[in-house]
Amino acid sequence: MIDPAHAFGERAGQAGIAVGRVTRNDVAIRAGVSAATVSYVVNNGPRSVAPATRERVLQAIRDLGYTPDAVARSLRTRHTGLLGLIVPDSTNLFFAELARQIELAAEERGYHILLCNSGEDTAREQAHLEALRQQRVDGVLLIPSDTVASNPKSTGYGIPIVALDRSPLISAQHIVRTAPEAGSALAVDHLVALGHRRIGFAHGPLRLSHARQRLEGGIAALQHYGLSPLPEWLIECNFDFAGGWHAAQMLLAQSSYPTAICCGNDAIAVGLLAGLHAAGIVVPEVFSIVGFDDIPLARYAIPPLTTIAQPYAAMAQRALNALLVSACTPSSEITPETEEVLPVTLVQRRSTAPPSV
Repeated sequence: MIDPAHAFGERAGQAGIAVGRVTRNDVAIRAGVSAATVSYVVNNGPRSVAPATRERVLQAIRDLGYTPDAVARSLRTRHTGLLGLIVPDSTNLFFAELARQIELAAEERGYHILLCNSGEDTAREQAHLEALRQQRVDGVLLIPSDTVASNPKSTGYGIPIVALDRSPLISAQHIVRTAPEAGSALAVDHLVALGHRRIGFAHGPLRLSHARQRLEGGIAALQHYGLSPLPEWLIECNFDFAGGWHAAQMLLAQSSYPTAICCGNDAIAVGLLAGLHAAGIVVPEVFSIVGFDDIPLARYAIPPLTTIAQPYAAMAQRALNALLVSACTPSSEITPETEEVLPVTLVQRRSTAPPSV
């Protein structure tokens, strides 16, 4: 078996190169060009290099296993090719799918993503922002912690920041989100069109603003039809599968039932389906269930989940575009914070049907 290090040592010795860390000068000697020419090839500029010369340099790079020093290059170009992404919880399937779409969009543009979890904690969020600034990232995509603050927004961290899904507590160049109230209204419209009049809500924790907004949007839509839920049909739970399971137990313990449930997110809806199934309740024959987010799991639930779809790819593309524009804009020319609200859509699957009674 050939030892790569030994093989390189032989090649380097033949080329008159000292064995050790391969440098730009080593590549230049191997290719028979200046060190500046090697830099022009590696950095694609600023000067052009003849095709034959470029190929000689690239071959020398391959032969010697040269890796450019990204830190040194970033100091020269003020560009690292790194972007930060801060999410409240990477195990949440909505954030996981949004992060995946962001990573795909970033790779298409030659960027790499550094992922951080804030845990819905503003102190951790601020610590991650500071760490990313020290890593010299070119910008940060931030899904902010959902915390209401009485203080004015802080001024940021000297790096471009674009927020997704929620409004941040710090100044951002741009916000890309959807309207939670509009999504809940779509869910209610769908259920009313099917004939439901007794509609309840398994909503997220009311300490979170987006949980309140989704609930308020659904109740307002019901009131538009002259309807209102009974207080016991408003079930608060965590935004996860266990929260949905808990909601099923709370629902089945009541003396009167709604015929349909709007869930604060798909994780709640899937947990609710599991809890009802364990109790022998058939969906949608007894209850119709609507989720929110359209996570990939929604189509594989039993039955497949009717839900409000968030435009993951569009959110990722719009946010990334805004961030890269901000990264290339002199600070003196950056405009005040702007906001872009993208539409959501209803995806009808088999968890909803007309009421049986």
